[in-house]
Amino acid sequence: KVSERESDELDVILDNFQLRNLNPFISESGIQLQGSTRGIISLSDLLGQPFFKSDLDVKAIKVNNDLIGDGQITSKWDPKTERILLDGLIKSGTLPKLAFTGHYIPSKDKNNIDMQLSMNNIQLSLFKKYLEDIFSDVSGLADGNIHLTGSPDELITNGTVNLKRTAVTIGLLNTRYFFANEFKITKNQIQARNIQITDENSNTGKLDVKITHTNFDDFYFDVFLKANSLQALNTNETQSDLFYGKANATGTFRASGPLDNIVMDINAKTERGTVFYLPLTGTSDVSQQDFITFEKKGTSGKQLRKLSSRKVSSKGYELNFNLEVTPDAEAFLLFDPKIGDIIKGNGTANLRLEVTEAGDFNVYGDYTINEGDYLFTLQNVINKKFVVQKGGVISFKGDPYDADINLTAIYKVRTSLYNLVKNIDSSAAVKRTIDVNAIMNLSDKLMKPQISFDIALPNADDNTLNLFKSQIYSEDELNKQIFSLVMFRSFMPNQGGATETTGLNGVGSNASELITNQLSNMLSQLSNDVNIGVNYSQGGTTSKDQVSVNLQTQLFNDRVSIDGNVGTSGATTTTSTNTSNMVGEFNIEVKLTEDGTVRVKVFNRSNQYLLLSNDVPYTQGVGLFYRREFENADELFRNKKKPAIQ
Repeated sequence: KVSERESDELDVILDNFQLRNLNPFISESGIQLQGSTRGIISLSDLLGQPFFKSDLDVKAIKVNNDLIGDGQITSKWDPKTERILLDGLIKSGTLPKLAFTGHYIPSKDKNNIDMQLSMNNIQLSLFKKYLEDIFSDVSGLADGNIHLTGSPDELITNGTVNLKRTAVTIGLLNTRYFFANEFKITKNQIQARNIQITDENSNTGKLDVKITHTNFDDFYFDVFLKANSLQALNTNETQSDLFYGKANATGTFRASGPLDNIVMDINAKTERGTVFYLPLTGTSDVSQQDFITFEKKGTSGKQLRKLSSRKVSSKGYELNFNLEVTPDAEAFLLFDPKIGDIIKGNGTANLRLEVTEAGDFNVYGDYTINEGDYLFTLQNVINKKFVVQKGGVISFKGDPYDADINLTAIYKVRTSLYNLVKNIDSSAAVKRTIDVNAIMNLSDKLMKPQISFDIALPNADDNTLNLFKSQIYSEDELNKQIFSLVMFRSFMPNQGGATETTGLNGVGSNASELITNQLSNMLSQLSNDVNIGVNYSQGGTTSKDQVSVNLQTQLFNDRVSIDGNVGTSGATTTTSTNTSNMVGEFNIEVKLTEDGTVRVKVFNRSNQYLLLSNDVPYTQGVGLFYRREFENADELFRNKKKPAIQ
């Protein structure tokens, strides 16, 4: 009871009091409590010199849905020093999780707290809410001892926190890193140096972290990372409409600034396993008008300008990214991924990517293609794979949708000249199949390129070339033959005349190519290390049906490269022989030295021109070659000096 007698007490008994009842009073802190408490709070001499003490048991305490444990909290007023003495211990089972002891002086405005805090295996997910602007996920455990002094408004912390089995996911990149390290906590600063981090593929990097703040407000981050083939990107098309893919990089990364305006400066080189996708907004269709033109489906010139000025939701960050692209990285330019209208390849570049504070996304630099292909689509039904030639360039000058393109792509066909030249030559020689390349040259703007065409016979002799050129007498005739080669995989009759059922064979050829292209795409997705393809070529009256399986892989840490195809061909309708129907070509290259200076090559390749009936269809061979790079003759013949043995 309340009276003037010092010995009289007023007891407040708590029985299963739910801690969630306190949440409305602490909502601004971002902390949500769960659990229950029971115990006694005793008050005495309230009309004289007030005194209180409490002894509370807490059960199943949760902070933001993370279980802390059970424990006991005691407090007592010390009238001599005018302090509230506090002690507490929270356990998980029998193991201590959180302990604190110290005092609070309510009569003082400053320097009224002195508390010693000990942590053992505290879940880092407790702090996820405060880090969600950078990290989409945080997990791990924390041990440590922290000395708290000052006042609630100007809290001073000193001590160490040891993070164990820590994993963080960077939201922008969707990359997850693992580490364990000790962090030093001093007044208005948290710091750790030389942290070894590991990605999901066990690649490593060294990290320095410095976080400054003003009484746990106005946080400023300074993070520096030196990476060695570390995963730098792990996003898909649903996570970013700018660019996505998987990237491994070697280089440096720095993120600095306040949480609402982080500036990221990256200098990196791509490593093996990098696959980068750049979507080019909208679908790309092709129509036959003045032979072939490109247009954005449903996209006018005004809409294209709209795409160019599109803003990025930068969400409180700026990006300055200097990227050295190596042939280890594979890049995809997606005109319409749903139907496969894609340019893919690998090459070299020194690119600068930036996301400004205003939300502009810019790319600068030239990407030079080493090898690649373009899956050309026609009215969303026909797809034809063109091989992009080495040396093609895509130039970025800011807006990625305003890039310039200058590349050559080849569609390879094996057919005869018979349809084209039968009016002037119908000999057996022109009925034999030869290699024919339908060439597409793309220039000007990436989103609306200028296109020109050509036809090449890469292995033809002079007589065959002259015969062919005599029939390609105008640009219209060239375009007509390009169309026939791409659509029907054969030449079109020149100036009328009979043909060897080109129409029906052409339809069958396109159907079989569509199926084999889709089957090859599915087989290639079975493994990242092996490219597998299937090809079926329908024959005619002078050629055979052919089925082949293509294989491309590298073994023994890229020391052995295998590239080839093997298959079978059927008999023609006009001839029948006792020769084998097996067909195929292959190249096997082995690096005898680690740097590839000395190599051995084994090959099997077809003979294009069988002028005599007893000629063999294939040639086999083996070769040994040596390669060395040099800038002048002296350097070529100078022996490399061996390092001195110490």
